[in-house]
Amino acid sequence: VQDASYGQELQRDNYNFTGGHTAVLGASTTNELRAQYGSRKYFEPTNSDAVADWYSNGITLKTGGNILGDLLGEGDQFEIRDTLYFHLPGSSGTHDVKVGAGWQHIKDRSIIDTYATGLFLWATDTKAFPIAYGYGVGSSDVTVTTNRIAAFVQDDWRPMPNLTVSLGLRYDIDTNGNNTGFTHPLVPEPRERDTNNFQPRIGLSWDVTKTGQFVGRAGWGLFVGRNLLVPSFTELQQNGVTGRKLYTRVNGLLYGLPAFALDPKNPTTTGLPLPIDITLLDKTVVAPEASQFSAGLTSRLWHTGLYLDVEGVWVKGEKELIVHDVNWNGNANPTRPMKQYNQVNVYSNDGESEYKALTFSLNGNLKGGHLVMGSVTFASKYNRNDDFSPEFPTGYPSDPANLANEWGRGRSAERMRFVISGVFRLPWTMTLAPIFNYGTGQPWTSRYGYDYNGDGKASDRMPGVDRFGVDGPLYRSFDLRLAKSFVIGTAGNLELIVEGFNLFNTTNYDVSSIDGAQYLSGPTIANPAAVAVKNTNYGKPSATLPSREIQVGVRFAF
Repeated sequence: VQDASYGQELQRDNYNFTGGHTAVLGASTTNELRAQYGSRKYFEPTNSDAVADWYSNGITLKTGGNILGDLLGEGDQFEIRDTLYFHLPGSSGTHDVKVGAGWQHIKDRSIIDTYATGLFLWATDTKAFPIAYGYGVGSSDVTVTTNRIAAFVQDDWRPMPNLTVSLGLRYDIDTNGNNTGFTHPLVPEPRERDTNNFQPRIGLSWDVTKTGQFVGRAGWGLFVGRNLLVPSFTELQQNGVTGRKLYTRVNGLLYGLPAFALDPKNPTTTGLPLPIDITLLDKTVVAPEASQFSAGLTSRLWHTGLYLDVEGVWVKGEKELIVHDVNWNGNANPTRPMKQYNQVNVYSNDGESEYKALTFSLNGNLKGGHLVMGSVTFASKYNRNDDFSPEFPTGYPSDPANLANEWGRGRSAERMRFVISGVFRLPWTMTLAPIFNYGTGQPWTSRYGYDYNGDGKASDRMPGVDRFGVDGPLYRSFDLRLAKSFVIGTAGNLELIVEGFNLFNTTNYDVSSIDGAQYLSGPTIANPAAVAVKNTNYGKPSATLPSREIQVGVRFAF
């Protein structure tokens, strides 16, 4: 999957041809060569050609067309990989060595016509007072071609029969993942290729008693992510010189300028025109990276078939992509230093994250062939942003000039998750498999609900309010599967299956549907005397996760 935002379409419309060859070159050497070609095309027409109308800044209702218009993504990909395996005996222990390299050629096309049918922002739930109108001019049809080249070496060294030490090094280079060579009035020098992508790794596994009764393991590694294509596409589509140009006209009545009132019948020629909005990659943008450390212990419980695991994980993400408006002097001085532009949204490496987790699990076999699995995870997840392509207009930094204030819990953070399941063999060739899930819930963000600072985004939070700082609802679910097998002579085996999901019909609210807007409108930096209008739906969810579902199935094996 080249890009997270394209995952769905790749699953639906990817046609691949894969071929491979494995050869034994000697008693201790094996070579594996694989080639793969894939082509995809994804087209999603807009729901309507009508102008998009967002009432109360889009808090209460959104009607009309999708603001991104007809979406098109298509491309071709060719990949070839070669891996050599060596087994090397020696006086200091054995070595199992892997050496590999790969080349991937990608050509991708994207069309995302932002403000395809125009966007009206209305102050209330009527069309009495327009706040602003956004529209675009030109085509966003762009193509990106890049080559991803990788090489690695790994040595699994066993100095003792009960100790394995793994040493590895990987290198990646993306020839055009950051629009290498791109220039712009704000990027006068061609952007250099990201070449510093060496990634060392080390791990060990120690069977303390040499009987498998008590095994310890640990590992550390540096991992470099990919340059995803959406930021590169966006720079080519919305840089203000080529591609599609984005404009906004605001109602001059907001500033006491009746001569610049916005006329909904002539929105592209009335109102107060703002300079063009653009999006760029940072001059020095590189691929994100993460350091990961893990350590664990596995112990067999006496002479039973049960094993107790304790696992700790720590991951530190750095140079992560975050998009923010660099043409902003801060909420304390809400002005734009570059007067020729309005928003200058830049993808930079100013994002970071930290994840810590401790998991206790009990797994294994019981007498009679039954399986039991249970785990409890305590975790902490913090970051500066969750998505390099955030939801418009609420997912952007509250104050673009103060990214330190964006450090908070991650969108999917959950302090504790408990899961227990099993597979129990019953008489008459029946099996029963229950699964119980319990989670402390994911957080949501409380915000003003309108553009408090006037930067063109409605992601503003009150002073002292953290991003994703409010605990969301609990999650509980009990699933059950009952299966009965029948042997049909020599023809095969027939299995009847009954499954129930959320069997107790527990109400689990969708945390992403919680309305985090505290107000529909209110005081701003430019107009501190405005009256606050409370949002009666603040803090309330508008959707639930699936209720009870029961399904019946038949499986025949022959």
